[in-house]
Amino acid sequence: MILKIAICDDNEKDVEVVKQAVLTTAETARKQGCTYQIQTFQNGNEVVKCLDTIKDMHLLLLDIDMPGIDGLEVAKKLENLERRVKVIFVTNRSDLVFTAIHYRPFRFIRKERIRDEISEAMYGAIEETREQSLFGELSIEKDEAEIRICDITYLESQGHYVIIHYRNKELQTIRAKLSDFIERLEKYGFVRTHIGYVVNIRDMYTVTSKQVMLDDHTTIPISRKYADHVKKFHANYVRRTFHAIS
Repeated sequence: MILKIAICDDNEKDVEVVKQAVLTTAETARKQGCTYQIQTFQNGNEVVKCLDTIKDMHLLLLDIDMPGIDGLEVAKKLENLERRVKVIFVTNRSDLVFTAIHYRPFRFIRKERIRDEISEAMYGAIEETREQSLFGELSIEKDEAEIRICDITYLESQGHYVIIHYRNKELQTIRAKLSDFIERLEKYGFVRTHIGYVVNIRDMYTVTSKQVMLDDHTTIPISRKYADHVKKFHANYVRRTFHAIS
């Protein structure tokens, strides 16, 4: 597998620092059957001009604080596209952590800690890219379904059927029980919020004791039975994503 990586920073020295930090993990990645293909950009304007290329890459290591189009604006533009690229914010602006989370970054790493934190981020990206690039084949009763796990926002139970909601707004209806999906999808970051719903943690915008609001403003109910588990699941996701922030 070739992991396609983009690096964007307005500081030429920082671009090189990030690139070298990524390359320190290359040997271990090769042992896992993965090689890197790296492309660098000097500012957000360059990235925006190449969005069609960027959105189909696997990983974008992105500075936040840049002149012109900053990293948050780049991430916002990517959110409006169907994309597979995972965004890692590499920055000293830890004050923007709670703003940045709404763009569903894969990780948030401070520049001064990049050599310590990059390994976990890269190996996590390799593992998740490998898993998400596969189609899950599920044989349920007489129906057989192929689903690309990373494209799902949530699953909804309706009678004897499960409706799979995808990020591109497509729907897939399968004769099944929601419980048939739980064990398989939980390891990919899905959590049951209600007897009738399973949600992708990456698409959660806000979480309250009664409901989840997704990035597209869809609201999903949270029942009392699952409330504590959903809160802990979401908190662990935030902690894992921003593990470099103390």
